[in-house]
Amino acid sequence: FVWGVAIFMASLGAVALVTGSWQRYQANPTVVSLQKNYRKWITPFPAFTMCYHENLNVTRAEKIIKKLWGKVHKVKKEYYINFLNTVVNSSLGNLHEFEKYEQDSTLDNVNIKDIASKVILVSELPGTVKFYVHSPDEMPIQGKDKPRLVSRGLDTEIIVTHRQTVASPELRQLYPVQRNCRFQDEIENTKSPIYSYNICKMECRKQMAKQYCDCVPFFYKAFATREEKMCNTKGMACLAKYKDNITNEIFTNREFCPCYQQCENMEYITENENTYEIESEYEEVTQQVRFYIRINHYTKTRLKRDVIFTYEDLVVSFGGTVSLFLGCSILSGVEFVYFFTLRLICKLWMQYRTNNNNRLQTDRILPSDLRSSSQQHDIVTIT
Repeated sequence: FVWGVAIFMASLGAVALVTGSWQRYQANPTVVSLQKNYRKWITPFPAFTMCYHENLNVTRAEKIIKKLWGKVHKVKKEYYINFLNTVVNSSLGNLHEFEKYEQDSTLDNVNIKDIASKVILVSELPGTVKFYVHSPDEMPIQGKDKPRLVSRGLDTEIIVTHRQTVASPELRQLYPVQRNCRFQDEIENTKSPIYSYNICKMECRKQMAKQYCDCVPFFYKAFATREEKMCNTKGMACLAKYKDNITNEIFTNREFCPCYQQCENMEYITENENTYEIESEYEEVTQQVRFYIRINHYTKTRLKRDVIFTYEDLVVSFGGTVSLFLGCSILSGVEFVYFFTLRLICKLWMQYRTNNNNRLQTDRILPSDLRSSSQQHDIVTIT
């Protein structure tokens, strides 16, 4: 009884520590450390994305109006111009502008994805542009990144500081849920050739739009499949009712949108922004749009994701725990399995063979009449 209690208590202690080690390996096997060997680093320059502030090409728009709705009077023409302007400048931030066109039956069969590509201004630089400063491995996203506006005749200078995070190769041995991040080549359920945090969030917005209005906004065409329906005017007006949910909920609802940060990324933070008027005796120069992005001070520190509790550490932890509480090892486990499987089967088989051989030898020694009388005697005795 004493030995039984001792073994039972030791087994409980071993199971408790082994479970703790397993949970640590699953939930928190990584560490983020600070590096300072900056003389060996190569700092990538930030990227920027420029968008036209006003996207409509009026000449093309007038041709589209004539093709779709024929010759219309001035008021109706201005109405359709405003509609096309809403289409080409649409984003999650201005979906409400589609609500005033929701009841117009003449717009029901209009393929807004198609006309958006035909009336966008691409041939000349307009008076005002907006641009985003971001990592070269990422793309800007509505609701998170702030655009900056620059107009003709203005020279804008953006001074940024950067913060870099790198990852050790051993980090790939873990699952994304363990390290809480993804590498660029770990693509899952997306049409994008690489993985990024913002692209994952856009995928979530696309799925949320389908959930609310059973269609996908046309500006998410790059993430849509052939089977998914593009939103028409009524669909865009429907999305306007859930604009705040689609824009903001993806950052708070982790269950619906389980996106991980990138294991290696660059973050650029605006430190200062200056705007000046362009001074020149040439009119062509004063009508230019200029903006500069500059890193003022190169950082001397960066973060590194690394593995602090590897699979080998987990095995060592299991072995040490079981050895401490039960005094056994892998060989003990093998011996335990061998004793109750192969050895037991062999022993039973050998016993069966021995009994069978003894019975055969007995049958050979006794004559047939003796065997018969012996059997009869046994039967009588049993009776």
